[in-house]
Amino acid sequence: MIGSATAAQLAYYCKHDIPDMDALIERGEFSHINVWLTKKVHIHGRRYKSLDALLEDKLGEKLDPRYFIPYLTDKYTELYMC
Repeated sequence: MIGSATAAQLAYYCKHDIPDMDALIERGEFSHINVWLTKKVHIHGRRYKSLDALLEDKLGEKLDPRYFIPYLTDKYTELYMC
């Protein structure tokens, strides 16, 4: 659950920095997203003492569930067509 909430928050900020992220994904082009993730997350390894410390430094805020709720709503609304 924490991983999914983190992924939703990272996706929000990635879309902010890469506005055509959804179109890139649809075309199977992930290089820009991989570069963004490497710069923001992967390159740092265990440099930070916590996930919150990493997110606060790179995104400007700690883990916040408000990004996860719209993700779930969009996903399940589309899935169940309701």
